[in-house]
Amino acid sequence: MKKLVIFLCGLMATIVVNSQQLSYSYDAAGNRISRTIYLGLKSADVQQPEFTETIAKKEIKIYPNPVESLLSVSIAGLGNETVSECLIYTLAGALVKREKIRSELTTLDMSSFSSGTYVLQILIDGEKSVWKIVKE
Repeated sequence: MKKLVIFLCGLMATIVVNSQQLSYSYDAAGNRISRTIYLGLKSADVQQPEFTETIAKKEIKIYPNPVESLLSVSIAGLGNETVSECLIYTLAGALVKREKIRSELTTLDMSSFSSGTYVLQILIDGEKSVWKIVKE
């Protein structure tokens, strides 16, 4: 009986770890404003969820995360007069990529980056959004 209970606990822990993904959104002051929990088993057939946030009255979507080579940044309602850019930093704070955002969909090539965690900062009309990006 003891072996059965240990086996079931191990099985449940594996299922819970593999079936959840958390996403947090923060305001400009660093306060958490929302938490999203994605439930479901990961599969090659399942598309990675998009992470969204709104700054400067524009909705930002980042996908896929974790990224293997190309990271897509979609900003709805971005006009030509909007001043915006993406900056990617290492966790040590070194700037590794800076790119102006010229259209609603921007693709960032991260294929030359080593595996690890990076910080993506998006600036739109003086407001900023900070994201954690995992490079596989």
